[in-house]
Amino acid sequence: MKRLTAILVLAAMLLSLAACRTPVTPDPTTAPVTDAPATEVPATEAPTPMPIPDFKTSGADFCEALVSGVTAYYDLDGDGLADSVLYKEEDGPADKKYTVTVTRGAKPDEPKTYEDYGYSAIACVFDCDPDDKRLEVVFSCEKDSGDSSAAAMRVNDAGTDIDVFRTDAGLRFDDTGLIGGFTSVNGFDTITRTYLMGTHFLRTRMTVTAEGFVPTIGIYEYLEVSPEHPYELKLEMPAKLVDEVGDDGESITLPAGTKFIPVTAEPAFVPEGGSARVVIRLEDGRMCSVEITRDAGTNVLLINGLNMWDCADFPDED
Repeated sequence: MKRLTAILVLAAMLLSLAACRTPVTPDPTTAPVTDAPATEVPATEAPTPMPIPDFKTSGADFCEALVSGVTAYYDLDGDGLADSVLYKEEDGPADKKYTVTVTRGAKPDEPKTYEDYGYSAIACVFDCDPDDKRLEVVFSCEKDSGDSSAAAMRVNDAGTDIDVFRTDAGLRFDDTGLIGGFTSVNGFDTITRTYLMGTHFLRTRMTVTAEGFVPTIGIYEYLEVSPEHPYELKLEMPAKLVDEVGDDGESITLPAGTKFIPVTAEPAFVPEGGSARVVIRLEDGRMCSVEITRDAGTNVLLINGLNMWDCADFPDED
């Protein structure tokens, strides 16, 4: 009996020991807690600032031609910031297309573009007045008709916008650049068509101000007029002798048959109802002035009340 009791006690002890070694199933709803490895966050480098382009500033007699497709930098308005100018020439089905785009450093999101069409062009940056701290961008284009035009882009005096001015006169230039050069005092050479005493081209000097294109000498010189091919009066023509300093003097009447060439005109165009003074040189070397008016009703050019084209053998009107 005692032996049976001992066996039962030993069996109970073995069962209890087995129960202690049974693995415990983890609760599937509870995620195990583990120590995550440390992650190194790379240091963020500051962005490299865009380099400030070298730019040119204003100065007496400053003049620089622009190259097609090349962005040039200037301080166009004296604010110390770089302003860009891009001149482009593109071939078209007939005429070439020219564009000039100016972008101010103070307003980089507001570029201003001027465009024109023709067969030959030039674009330059001038300092027409060193005292105003402005540089002027001037573009000029020749047309197939032989006419020219020009445009100027200038930051206004308030510094708030870019003004664009236009004129029917064009810069005089050839393959080597400007004809006649440039100075801040006298400006640049221009050429324009006129119908005063025939179809001609006139030369003068101009500059650019806050008001636009302005002549610096006020007198227009006739180009390609030769003393070897003078014009001949068909009718009498009233005139005034011109002295050595260019002032009018004695009134005279030039008889039919008088030969002469036109020398200068003031101005190049006669507005409706207005007049122009044309200085001519006679065969004997005397200088005379002739008044040409434009009739307000018919828009016809007149000399002494008569149709100008009937007064002499002027080159044919286009």
